[in-house]
Amino acid sequence: MGLVEQVELAVIESSPTQVILFLKVSEAYSSCRRFRSDDYNISQKLIDNRSFEVTLNSSIDLSEEDECTENVPDVVFAHPLQVFGLNVGTYEYVVNGTHTGHLN
Repeated sequence: MGLVEQVELAVIESSPTQVILFLKVSEAYSSCRRFRSDDYNISQKLIDNRSFEVTLNSSIDLSEEDECTENVPDVVFAHPLQVFGLNVGTYEYVVNGTHTGHLN
């Protein structure tokens, strides 16, 4: 399983438009002993003025085994897409090359 398990998009404000991508991290990367927010980096790039390429990277070494007996809460990052100043239209987003969607 990849780093990002699930992606949800939310438009939280209409004037000016604010768009948030919620990125749920795979359980393998968010166990109770592994999670530290500085282990993750999110970047975004606008391609051809129509497609957002969003990348979530992790510096976590999965070869280290951790035992976890606690119920681990979901780790979700809220990443604002930089949409201010863009023309009205349909835009695509791609997260880590696997999760895709559209926003209008």
